[in-house]
Amino acid sequence: MSARRNPLAGSAAFATAPRRPQGQAPPAPRRAAGRGDERRGGGRPDHDRCRRTRHPHGQRLRTGARANARTRARVDQSTSTRRVTRPLSCSSFMAQDCIFCQIVRGEAPASFVYQDDAVIAFMDIQPITQGHMLIAPRGHAVFMKDVPDEVAMRAFFVARKLAALVPATLGAGGVNLFVADGEVAFQDVPHFHIHVIPRYTGDGFSLTFPPSYETPPSRAQLEAIASAIHTAAH
Repeated sequence: MSARRNPLAGSAAFATAPRRPQGQAPPAPRRAAGRGDERRGGGRPDHDRCRRTRHPHGQRLRTGARANARTRARVDQSTSTRRVTRPLSCSSFMAQDCIFCQIVRGEAPASFVYQDDAVIAFMDIQPITQGHMLIAPRGHAVFMKDVPDEVAMRAFFVARKLAALVPATLGAGGVNLFVADGEVAFQDVPHFHIHVIPRYTGDGFSLTFPPSYETPPSRAQLEAIASAIHTAAH
């Protein structure tokens, strides 16, 4: 059975390590300092028991140049990066630990595009493409189902408005709106958010599909799935 592939595989190839003269010892590994280290003056985070990936905006989306060791085996092209880990479902996780909540409170820096009383929009500090923005609710909510209806509608409304500005403002040829909702969907930030990703010809960002995509389900299968979802919704 083939390995599951990251649907947000980027185009950057693994960097090739320089050759080391024979007999020379490898250099000692260096750990890159994270934003939390700057606040604490160095040292390891105090929540290592909760293993999960950390984005430079806290935890980061596992795509392209953001792939971690586990995901790198599942995507065609990616690059490695430093990691601090914590699970999305960690019971000890609180809003004060959430980097997006810290941004909302003004405790962590961000380049804001839009703000109102319900949502914020700011630039991704390691964008997939130029102009990559994130829209998040002010209130802490891990998954989309946790977001109040009116706030969720506001978030998508703002995402739509900002996406409409991208072609004329940045010269993009299109836009992807993306939500990673749940660990299996490659969610790494434990705070619901929408990605607005401008697209440019030859930008190297691609979507991949499983082999089953080439064999569509039968109408009967589609009807059965539709019926189950319809029943659950009513």
